[in-house]
Amino acid sequence: MRFGLCAAIVVALSVHAKANDRYTVIFRNGDAVTAREFKDWTDVRRQPHINGRKLFDPNNHARIIVDNTLQSKLAGPYIEFANGDVLPGRVVSASLASAAKGLPKHFAVALRSPLAGWNKGSAEIAVRQDRVSRVVFVEESATRELQPGLVALRSGRMFKASRIRWSAAGIKALTKEGIVSATYADMAEVHLPGVNVIDAVTADLTAPSLDSSAAIGRLQTTNGAVLTYQRSLVQMSGNDHGFQPAWSFHTIRIPQKRIVTRSYRTSDRIPLAMLPGRTLNQRSFTGYLWPWRLNTSVRGHRLVSGSVMSDTGIGSHSHCEIAFDIPPFARSLSSWVGIDRAVGAGGCAKCVIYQDRVGGKKLWESGFLRGGEEPKRFEIGLQNIKRIVLVTEYGHEGRPAGADPLDIRDEVDWIEPMIAVD
Repeated sequence: MRFGLCAAIVVALSVHAKANDRYTVIFRNGDAVTAREFKDWTDVRRQPHINGRKLFDPNNHARIIVDNTLQSKLAGPYIEFANGDVLPGRVVSASLASAAKGLPKHFAVALRSPLAGWNKGSAEIAVRQDRVSRVVFVEESATRELQPGLVALRSGRMFKASRIRWSAAGIKALTKEGIVSATYADMAEVHLPGVNVIDAVTADLTAPSLDSSAAIGRLQTTNGAVLTYQRSLVQMSGNDHGFQPAWSFHTIRIPQKRIVTRSYRTSDRIPLAMLPGRTLNQRSFTGYLWPWRLNTSVRGHRLVSGSVMSDTGIGSHSHCEIAFDIPPFARSLSSWVGIDRAVGAGGCAKCVIYQDRVGGKKLWESGFLRGGEEPKRFEIGLQNIKRIVLVTEYGHEGRPAGADPLDIRDEVDWIEPMIAVD
C-alpha cells in the first residue's frame, strides 16, 4: 500500500518558529534553528548557513529543512517510482532501449510547473522505465493500492496484464484474454509489472557522487513532487536548484522557494517505507477499518506522536498486520512508535514485530501505548532476516485504568523506521 509521500523528517514539536521566521532547520544533534532567510544558499562558492550555523557542517549536518509557509499537494497527472519518488508530469511517449545512445527503455515526460528541465525553455525530460511503478494520466491522485500489472481506463474498465509494451501511441497489454491495446488518452492509470523495488532503492545509495560521504537528499515541492538525489551533485543557478535522481537522465530545475521540505540521510540508511509492504490481516472491534498508510497517519496527516514528528513511516490502526520484505544486506531497523497526537489522551494499543510470520520469532514488543505519552524508541537486528511483520494489536485486555477499550482511537504511528545497511 503506497499512500502518501516519503521524506525523512524528524522534528521536535517543542520547536516553534517565530511569526516572521520562514525556515526551521533541525540538525543531527537535535538543535533547532529558525530564521527568515538562509545566507549564501545560491552561492556555489560558499557554505549556506542560517543564523551563523552551517547547514552542511560534516560534524553536525542538517537533518531537515522546513519552509513553514508552504504546503504540498499532489494531483495528476504524475509518475510514481519504485523508490517512492513522485514526478508531477505527463508521459507523452515511450522509447525502446538504444544501444547507440546507451539508454534503456525510457519515458518522455512533460513536467508540470514549477518543475522544468535544467536547460532554459526545456519542459521535457527522460526517465527510466524500469524504475516506474505507476503512471497516472488523470487529474486526480491515485487512491487504490498499488497492484503490479493493473490497467485502469478512463471508461472505468480495469484489467490485469502480465506484460506491457509501451510505444509512442500507447500500450499493448498481455492479459489472460489476449492482447489489449489502449492509447494514452484511454488510460487513467497503469501499474507497471515486474519492477524491482530493491534495485530502485539501492540505486539511490550507489548513484554517482562527488563525495562518498555526502548525504542522500530527499525533497518535497508545493505540487507534490518527491525527489531523491545525491546532495553533492546539486546544481545552482540564481534562485533555482537542479536535482538529478537516479531514475532521471536529465537534471530537474526547481525554484528554491517552491521546496516545502528537504531532508538528508547517510548512504547506509533506507526508509522502511520504501520497501515492498503488503497487508496480511486487518480487522476491527467496531466494524470500521482504517487502511494503513505510508508516510502519513491513518487520517492522512503528518506522523506525529508525543514530541516526535516525521514525514516518513507508517500509519496503522488496530488490528493490522503488515509484512515487509527485507534486503539481504540489511543490518538493523530503528524507529519510534506511539499513538498519534491527533487523538489526545485517547487510544490504547500494543505493537509487535515478528520475523517471517505472525506468531513466529518475536523481535520486539512495545507493551501498552497510550495517547499523550512519548513514543517508544527501538532498534532490532535484521541479519539473515528476509521478512518482518509489523503488528498493531488491540490494547483492550489488561489495559491501564482509564484507557480506551476495544479499538477506539488506536491510531499508531511508526515514525521514521530506518534500515541500516552494509
